[in-house]
Amino acid sequence: FSNFNPDDMLTNKQISESSSKTNYCSPPDEDFLYNNTLWPENSKLYGHGYEIISIAVSHDGSLIASGGKSQTEQHSKLILWDAAKNSLLKKLDGHVLTIVQIEFSYDDKYILTVSRDRSLCLFAKTADGKDYHLIQMEKETHARIIWGCSWAKDSELFLTGSRDNFLKIWKKINAIF
Repeated sequence: FSNFNPDDMLTNKQISESSSKTNYCSPPDEDFLYNNTLWPENSKLYGHGYEIISIAVSHDGSLIASGGKSQTEQHSKLILWDAAKNSLLKKLDGHVLTIVQIEFSYDDKYILTVSRDRSLCLFAKTADGKDYHLIQMEKETHARIIWGCSWAKDSELFLTGSRDNFLKIWKKINAIF
């Protein structure tokens, strides 16, 4: 933090060196951030055993999906949260290692996840539209870790990109190479 400039912070207040008692040789603490940033913390969601690695919000804003760091299947669950109530809705099984990226389809009918375990999981909304369940799991789809995924606008195709230097295009249930 030797080049740390207090004027570069996301803040709604001008901080002068004479009025601040903050030590800029170390990261600011939670109290300082709460009192001096434009976006103070609103609430916290607890449910992962380790730090959060990936997060996505549904396009309608009603759901939050998150994945935490994991070395075991027990901690590799995709967690769905109610965005309005800030509460845990469901933990979904599928991966055995850290979920690296999560993407909601444009129509919010599907959730796509990719993981360090080189697999992808596709979750779909139930008929009543109130829940998601696993409909497709493709194990070891790439030779190396899958770093990213993305949906096409029609929510019929999606892509995965890996450290193995391949970008693969998938159709729900069937792969296209």
